[in-house]
Amino acid sequence: MYLISLLGNGDTGKTTSFAKFLLKNNYFLEHQEEAIKNAKFDAEINGKPEDYYQFLLYISPQEKIEERTIYTAQKIMAYHQGKFLPFRTISYLKFTGEKYERVIVESPYKDGFAKGYITFSLQDIGGQFDLFDKQINGLRISDAVIYFADDKTTQKDAENHAKMISAFKLPTFVVINKEDILKEKAIDKLNMILTTFKEHKINVIDKIITSALYKEEEIVKFIENAIKWTIQKEIRIYDKNVFGVIRNVNRSIAT
Repeated sequence: MYLISLLGNGDTGKTTSFAKFLLKNNYFLEHQEEAIKNAKFDAEINGKPEDYYQFLLYISPQEKIEERTIYTAQKIMAYHQGKFLPFRTISYLKFTGEKYERVIVESPYKDGFAKGYITFSLQDIGGQFDLFDKQINGLRISDAVIYFADDKTTQKDAENHAKMISAFKLPTFVVINKEDILKEKAIDKLNMILTTFKEHKINVIDKIITSALYKEEEIVKFIENAIKWTIQKEIRIYDKNVFGVIRNVNRSIAT
């Protein structure tokens, strides 16, 4: 199984992008409408009606109490014949009127591993630095990183994250989010990140300037390409396939 980690400060678009990837690929299958309905209701009562995406990733009421999407924001999936599929189980929170209940449904693709499906896990390891230990443990077993930066990301932030990424020599995909806010400063932000990562000898595989909130197709495609590259050593850049990167099998996690 492969592990791809989303890293970056809080509110840089990790959770929104993660959720949009799941929805675009119909992760919740026939339960998707219900999952969205519950997430929107949750967002409404929490005063965030336009930002329901984060509520799709919560898997326990405890996370809601802490008001964080942290280490446990993780989904195990399978890739087969060009499709991203839910693997093992599908889970989401449902509000019954009195309390939250965790709904767990068996995936119809749970036997996919035996059929040769490629399995991977996508996880949001959080942006709060008080979660440093959990972030490091998450990166330690990762195969690749999708790094998110936005208008509030400073050079010090980039340097701190670069040290974490370079410690495990992880290939990295860079997302400069909130293009609508950054405008012409987006290029400067990207160059700052790339320069910092280069100084730490981080292998940046691909990069994008986008808006996770307004350019759904773009950010989802970028995440899909990052996953494909990680599991197949292939990514399409400028209509050319680039091969040849060897995965460090010592970082693979047990299935």
